Amino acid sequence: MAGIICISGNDPSGGSGIAVDIRASSSIGTHCFPVISSIASQTHDGVLNIEPVPPNAILSQIKAALTMGPGAMKIGLLHSHEVVGAVVESLKGMPDIPIVVDPVLSSSSAFSLVKEDLLPAFKGSVIPISTLLTPNIPEAETLTGSKIQDQHDIEEACWKLNIMGADHVLLKGGHLEGEEVIDTLFDGNEFHRYPGKRVPGSFRGTGCSYSTLIACYLSRGLGVKAAIAEARAQLQLAIVQAAERGQSMEGPHILFLGLSKGGGT
Repeated sequence: MAGIICISGNDPSGGSGIAVDIRASSSIGTHCFPVISSIASQTHDGVLNIEPVPPNAILSQIKAALTMGPGAMKIGLLHSHEVVGAVVESLKGMPDIPIVVDPVLSSSSAFSLVKEDLLPAFKGSVIPISTLLTPNIPEAETLTGSKIQDQHDIEEACWKLNIMGADHVLLKGGHLEGEEVIDTLFDGNEFHRYPGKRVPGSFRGTGCSYSTLIACYLSRGLGVKAAIAEARAQLQLAIVQAAERGQSMEGPHILFLGLSKGGGT
């Protein structure tokens, strides 16, 4: 079974980035070929520092990972336009595999993880290569320059991001209020909604896990809609289990996908 390349930052707290990508893919039996794009020194409470990996090191990592015959790719944190350039350059001549782009722009604690010069390069070079773009609401607002307050705004933002070049756009609705969390997919023609019950609490690793799981299912030959449905079901279970394990804990709950109801510590 083909594995997936995950291009992500390294978070020593283990609550986001490549550590989460590896846990998520492993939880459903898919091998992860990790490519480190930056070193984000952070805790569950905030970011202490972030340093990009030199572009040549990113290029060589991707080149090595591509020799493993991946079935899909997930692109996460890209810190600067130099890093964007290295990633895009490395993909020239790459086999035609699905690319899931998770536009990580800030941490859960609202700390900016990217340089100010990133956005033009990201919108001009990375969005157009994405099979699926998976922003949350703050990320979509940054990318489109439009405020998102309801479902109509979500659909408008999806359309704008599709026009920028993304084949499919999955806009995650968790930042809107309500008992349900509705994720909205736009395939360039139609909108598809994925509703789910909101689980009370604060969680880390949800965005990384979601995009990585989708890439895993795409690598198995599922279509975009089916891959999202499977990934969302896995993520919902992980969130419920994290909430149950963390009832007596303060701070955000950390996802450990693939554990049984009583598993983990």
